[in-house]
Amino acid sequence: MKSIFTFAYTLAVFLSIQNHLTRLFRSLESYFHPSNYGHHSITILHFLLRLVNSVCSRLHKERYQKPSCHPQVPANLRLTNVQLDEFVESVLPCAKLALFAKYKMEYAPAIIRNLSQIAPRIVVPAVLDLVYPALETVVEPHRLVQSMNALIAVCVTLVRDDSNLGSHKRAPLQTMEELSDKPYRSHAIALLNSVLPGLDANDISKMLLTFQIINLLITLVPIVDCSEAIHVRNDLTEEEQEVCSATANFETIVQNLLDKMIEIIHVFTGGAPAVTTVQGSLGAKSQSKLSVEETVIKRGIFSVFRALLGNCSTSIYKIAIDKLYDFISTNMYDSRLAADTVSEMIFCAVRTNPQQSLDLFLDLITEKLVPLITEESYEEEELDSTVVWYIILASQLFRASGMYILSHKTKMLKLLRMIVPLTCRTACELSCNALECMLTGLTNIYTDSSEYRREKLDQPFEKYLPIRNRNVEIFGNNICLAGVSAALPPLDGKLIPLIESPVKVYPFQFVAAPSYVKEMTYKGTNVRDFVLKRVKSVAEYLVLNRENDTKSLSAVCKILHILVFQRGIDRTKFDLQNQNYILSKRIVGDTVQGNRANIELKRTLTRSGYYFTAQHLEIMKLLVRLGTSLYSATRIDAQRILDGCIQTFPYSYLLVLDDILAFLKESSDISHEQFKGALYMLLNGKRLAICVRQNWSTLLRVWPALIEAQHSEKPSVIGLLELAQNTLVDNFESFQINFWLPDGPVVAARELYAAGGGENIHQPAWALPTDEEIEAAIERENIACEEKQKLYYSLCDRLVALSTDANLHWRHVDMAQSLLSLLIRRDIPFPSDAVKLFIRLLVNDTVKTRRMATGLIAAWLHITKPKAVKIPFENPIKEENVGPGAEWPIKYGFRMDNLITMYNKEKAPRTAKDWNATVFFSKTHWGFYTWPKVLKVYAPANEQKAINRELEELNETERFIVEIFCDDEFAEKFRQYMSVEEKKGEEAFDAIAFGLFYEGDQRLASEMVAGLLNGSKLWSFEKISAMSNWLKPLISSCLETVKTENVKNWGTAIATVFGSADPKALSWFIEMLFELCMKPTDNSFHATTYELFSLMLLV
Repeated sequence: MKSIFTFAYTLAVFLSIQNHLTRLFRSLESYFHPSNYGHHSITILHFLLRLVNSVCSRLHKERYQKPSCHPQVPANLRLTNVQLDEFVESVLPCAKLALFAKYKMEYAPAIIRNLSQIAPRIVVPAVLDLVYPALETVVEPHRLVQSMNALIAVCVTLVRDDSNLGSHKRAPLQTMEELSDKPYRSHAIALLNSVLPGLDANDISKMLLTFQIINLLITLVPIVDCSEAIHVRNDLTEEEQEVCSATANFETIVQNLLDKMIEIIHVFTGGAPAVTTVQGSLGAKSQSKLSVEETVIKRGIFSVFRALLGNCSTSIYKIAIDKLYDFISTNMYDSRLAADTVSEMIFCAVRTNPQQSLDLFLDLITEKLVPLITEESYEEEELDSTVVWYIILASQLFRASGMYILSHKTKMLKLLRMIVPLTCRTACELSCNALECMLTGLTNIYTDSSEYRREKLDQPFEKYLPIRNRNVEIFGNNICLAGVSAALPPLDGKLIPLIESPVKVYPFQFVAAPSYVKEMTYKGTNVRDFVLKRVKSVAEYLVLNRENDTKSLSAVCKILHILVFQRGIDRTKFDLQNQNYILSKRIVGDTVQGNRANIELKRTLTRSGYYFTAQHLEIMKLLVRLGTSLYSATRIDAQRILDGCIQTFPYSYLLVLDDILAFLKESSDISHEQFKGALYMLLNGKRLAICVRQNWSTLLRVWPALIEAQHSEKPSVIGLLELAQNTLVDNFESFQINFWLPDGPVVAARELYAAGGGENIHQPAWALPTDEEIEAAIERENIACEEKQKLYYSLCDRLVALSTDANLHWRHVDMAQSLLSLLIRRDIPFPSDAVKLFIRLLVNDTVKTRRMATGLIAAWLHITKPKAVKIPFENPIKEENVGPGAEWPIKYGFRMDNLITMYNKEKAPRTAKDWNATVFFSKTHWGFYTWPKVLKVYAPANEQKAINRELEELNETERFIVEIFCDDEFAEKFRQYMSVEEKKGEEAFDAIAFGLFYEGDQRLASEMVAGLLNGSKLWSFEKISAMSNWLKPLISSCLETVKTENVKNWGTAIATVFGSADPKALSWFIEMLFELCMKPTDNSFHATTYELFSLMLLV
């Protein structure tokens, strides 16, 4: 990765770099050939992609980065056009071969796109040399597909047409030399006509690429016949005259394009009303999903037709609309694919130019429906496919702009009154969608650029010439989303504070509308409240009398979701819009010049935060009831919406927590389904789940309730309780108990507040808190800290009690112990009873419990170990350039100033006086290279009072640990359990076990020795002498009989010790190892000991 950046950023610095790159890619060219595909292919493709991206990034910084951005590249180090051309020419042959790669086929178009933005005059002709021959041949379809991929990559550069701008080198066309001097936009228009045969219903992959090319070219090139501009303007260049002449073919191209799209619809629907597609007949009660082919057709036709109508003159628009009108007037298919595709084409027509098309299609569809819908039709459960066809087309007319809906109010209402009363399910769904779209158009406020775009393209050529518009402009808005919800005020009712706070909660501005727009109500009442009241009544009736009606209850849940969250758009539709935005930006964006495309995306998702009323609470309580339904479909829908409420409104879960926990109690009145529903409500959300909320009061209520939830022994309940335990263990994060704010942030906040005053446009919204208010806030925080600490210890005590409750099933006891292990902290002491409990669990029969206890006790010992006393140290021997700020070269290794850190047998401490006088360093690497700025060493052992305490000086918990380990029965069980190999082949040194001073067989012996040696480095000389006298013969005997499989354990133990301890503190141990090395023996001990000693020296 670093080498790629080095290549990219040294091109203009070292001229030889480009020569080496040229030679490199010449040698790699054969490896890019598709016949030489292998494991190397992905590596070289990735290298090429990253190199080109890096050059693009550098070029953007040098030429298009804002002057305010830093750092700026010096002018003498910037890439010239000649250097860029040379770079692209060296890379392009490999990039062209990469187009035909069999692996990571998305890499090559990205490489071609970026190269075309660096040197368009070299890359565009190269791509055209691939495309033109591929369009003429019919025997190499794969060649056409890859060439079209390359064409898509250079479309933006092709249309921008800087063929004669700047000083870049322009490469000729090799296959069509006579077209070499033509402007690139002429090629764009020619290609628009040449790719039309690619709309072949028999080749889906080719048709998909053709749709993409046509969509891009029509979006980027204004579809306006500018041929008359030659006669009315005298300022046109020769190239502009040529482009204007080429635009005369637009009418023919549009007619051929519409004919092709209509032909595709005709082919895929079989050409007759009786033939249905995979998606199904119009009269079918349920519709299957679209096949891949049908999806390509539907989306391709829609995107191309929308781009065409949104970027063409009125004269071209009329040609397209007339074609569509004639098709609808004379054709009808019993195919949902055809109906959806044609209806979306109608939507494009009425959205882009309703003046020309809304009356036309509204009159046609109404005229067709009037004789088809009779009095009997309103009673029929299934309608004739012809009626459904025209209802589908009619539903899209209501997606017109609101002002045109009003201007056609009479006709619109007539059509609505005709289709809304139909009882057929399909017709009912369509008419409801139509009504939603109409309400959306009437209540949403949005920018509509289609009319401005049309007026701009229809201007006289003397004022505006479309072919001179080189900027990429993409206009769009998505307004038919959620009916009238954007204009409805939020749920009314009393404001409920979710948390006690002196900060005032202001009313939420829910509706974005001018001040003169009246609030929408129903007979003076809040519409959301009105709907909620009726939906709540329906839900209560269904729960009591028809709980098996899951479809109705799911509809209730959807309505509740709209009432709480929706104000013009929901999350699903917003995510879809966002994906389309990112995709559009990626396609028409420019890595070099920056994303200059004008891409508009309406985002109206809003979180209401702390605006929480009594009506919100009613909805959440209703969702709790539905979330514990007897039927899983209802439970899932309700739980998903409740989870959204809990995540949107902080602390709102506290208001329904009692309702949820009530279902966990053991009672004959609580069903199996209610119990499961309540558990899922507590577990949904992972890190945001109720059961892991960072609130001690909540945990004190929820965790014991989960542990005591002994509802049944059904496998599903057992599995759910295991899920609960795993969710808690995986997602719980320790959070603060004692909180205090340093003075620094307070001072900075005062300064920031002062800077916002004066003549600043944005004045502070709130007054600066007074000293009394700050003191009151500090007092509240102190009280809250004390309360949190009490709750923490209450939770610990409760879990200790449950961990020893004989009436609980072993699974629930295990859960209690697991949750208790999560509560160990550094800031406040872990309860003594909890520590004693886990000490006893070290000899539990269950492997999982022993592991958990081992980990917790090791952590507790590490947290509570006495702090070593350290004192400043001044090295008597000084060396130059070895302290802070030392500059290279620095002498490292053995030096006179670091000899004091090394082991020396002659100076090893032999008496208590020598032991206390010896300087011990806490870090073994100090002095090898440099010394720290502040050098502190361990104080003498006789000053380490906390570490060398007597038994009576220990606290109660520490004495308990010493006494229980001195108990013979406990020690025997502990040794037996810890020496058992849990799995075959796992007889390895354990870093956690070493922290507990295990003893036993060879593995435990190595862990015990490592723990004793590491923990004894600050002991008094008397204790060290006693330990060494006792331990020397034991270690010697153990090492003399060590087996080959245990050598690694001893090696790891010794490495662990000498990695963190001053060797002078272990002089007796080092001398013992030397003695063992020198001791004659008849077995392989010498080799083993030498291996261990060598490992120690390496450490």
